[in-house]
Parts: sequence; structure tokens; C-alpha cells
Amino acid sequence: MAEPTPFLKKSLRVLDVIEKLVVITMIVLLVAVLLLAVSELWGLFVSGAREKVGAIATAQDFQDILQNAFGGILVVFVGLELLETMRAYFADHHVRVEVILFVAIIATGRHIIGLDVHHTEPMVFIGLATLMLALSGSYFLMKRTGKVS
Repeated sequence: MAEPTPFLKKSLRVLDVIEKLVVITMIVLLVAVLLLAVSELWGLFVSGAREKVGAIATAQDFQDILQNAFGGILVVFVGLELLETMRAYFADHHVRVEVILFVAIIATGRHIIGLDVHHTEPMVFIGLATLMLALSGSYFLMKRTGKVS
């Protein structure tokens, strides 16, 4: 194979620097979003706890509060997993598929938790169950083959 030209070498270095700057920028932005999300989640928890604790009259009210709280927490976990993906990409220059699968599992679970079970079509549940089984099965197979740490 022929030796790369000086122009090609310089172009590749410039692209490498641009790639690193973009990844660093994305990491900083994601950290800022996560910090904002956690502070907002705490604020919503404190204000919502004061308002809703005395207003819980039925199990449905309690379930709605828990669904919203768990959904918010899972969104933060999705952000943390995305941050891990960015960190791994910055360090290794490759995207770890197991992290993407894990993010997808968390996001799907968060969506399922947030569903209104009384007003959702049954086919939506079948589709989400199929998606969750496919994602979980993929993660299991990757772990079983030694591709996941």
C-alpha cells in the first residue's frame, strides 16, 4: 500500500482534532443537561411532595405519582448511560453496543412505566413487550458470548 501523502496526513489530524472537540463539547453539554435534570427532579420532588402527599385519595393517585417519579429517575439514568457512551467513545474511539442496548432497555422501560394502562391500546403493549424482549435478548446474547463486560 502506498504511503499517505502529507496532505492526507494533515487532513486526518485535523479531522481527529475536530472529532475530539465535538465529543468533548457533547460530553460537557450532556453533563450540564444531567445536572439541570437532577436539580429539576429534586425541585419537582420537593414541591410535589408538599402538594400531593395530602391529596392522595386512591391507589390510582399513588400509582400516578410513582409513575412520574420513576419516569423522571429513569430519564436521568438514560442520560448517564449516554454519558458513558460518550466517555467510551472518547477513550476508545468506538461505540460500545452493550451501552446502546442498555440505554434502549432503560428508555423502553421508562416509556412502559409512563403509559396510562387504562387508555392504551393492547397492541401498543404487545409491541412494547416484543421490543423489550428483543432488546433484552440481544443484551443477554452479547453477555453470553462474552461481548459485554
